Order: sequence, then C-alpha cells, then structure tokens
Amino acid sequence: MSSLRFFFTYSREFLRHWGSYILLIVGTNIALEMIVIPCVQFLIAFILQQGNIPYVSNTNILTILTQHPAVLVALLLLLALVLTLVFLQFTFQLFGIKSIQTKEDRSLWELLKQSLYHMRHLRPGTFFFFLFYFLLILPFANAIFRTPLLSKVTIPVFVLEHLSENLLILSLLLIASFVVTYIGIRLLFVLPLMIFSDQAPKQAVAKSLALTHQRFWHYG
Repeated sequence: MSSLRFFFTYSREFLRHWGSYILLIVGTNIALEMIVIPCVQFLIAFILQQGNIPYVSNTNILTILTQHPAVLVALLLLLALVLTLVFLQFTFQLFGIKSIQTKEDRSLWELLKQSLYHMRHLRPGTFFFFLFYFLLILPFANAIFRTPLLSKVTIPVFVLEHLSENLLILSLLLIASFVVTYIGIRLLFVLPLMIFSDQAPKQAVAKSLALTHQRFWHYG
C-alpha cells in the first residue's frame, strides 16, 4: 500500500466514525483540563508554598536543588504522577480507538475502567519503555500524541532565537529531528503491541522493526 493509499484508507475510516473519534479526544482533553490539570496546579502551588518558594524558573532552580531537597523530591514525585497520567491517557485513547474500529460501542467510563485495570497489571518494562519513548519524541510529540498535561512544556522563544542564529547547532538539531522521527516511526507499533498483546519490550521492538522494515515513507 502506497503512502497516498494509506492516507486515503485511514481518512475514510476516520470520516466513517468521526463523531466517535472527536468525542474520545475532546472528552479526554476536557476531563484533563477541568479536573486533572487544576489538581496538579494546586499541588505544585502547595509544594512551593511549603518551601516558601514563590515560583520555579531558571533563576532559582539551583537554589531548589541545593537548599530545598524536600521540595525537590515532592516535585519529582509529582512529575512521576503526571507521566503516569500521560501513560493512562495514551492507554485510554488506544483502547478507545480500538473500540471504535471494532464497533464494540463501549462508554468512556468502561474504557477508563479497562485502562485503569490494565495499568494495575502493567509490566514495569512497558511503563519505562513508554517514558523512554515519550521523552525521546517529546520535542516533536505534538505531531504524534497531544496531551494538555504537558502543554506547558515548551522551548522558550529566546532559546529558539539563539539556536536559529547558530548554524552549527541548528544543523545538529535538524539532524537530531530526522533521527528522532526515524526512530519514532520504526518503533511506531511498540506501545500498541505492549498494551494490546502484552508483549515484552524486546519482543515488541523486534516486531515493530519488522513491520516498518523498508516502509519508513509508507508510515511517515
């Protein structure tokens, strides 16, 4: 199947069930924006207040690292919680897409219970691989997977301006972007295989590499 045919095939699939897909994605984002993110923001403010720290920025990060170990540990634990929620969102949306494609007609609540059940029986290797994969593609993640939980994780404008003025660094970033895109596409099926088929990371990686072998432009 050519890339163009692949595009039209999945475009038709989306158009047939566009309402369900939109409800899945928009419903998830609304729940995150209205419930989860305010709770996370409250916890961040509470942790900083306990350490008498007004805010976190590049001007005081060294002070937090050296003089506020308890605040640092609490923030790292909160970060671990956020990444766990990102994985839960990813799992929930995968199960949702599968439900739509197989016409199982499951409610969002049923999908959430299935995702939570799956998280309880999750292999540690699956979660750590997700963290590795997601952190790897984080600079380019919006093209693959969007989440309001990490909407604030952006590269500052002044950093981008500085990088654009340095031809060597800009060239290295472009090369890194291509390498990360290549790795992301070659490992495209790893997480679905680990979640749906409960395969070990090593098996899922081997299967994904086999499925995408000489098909980079097909999936790209």
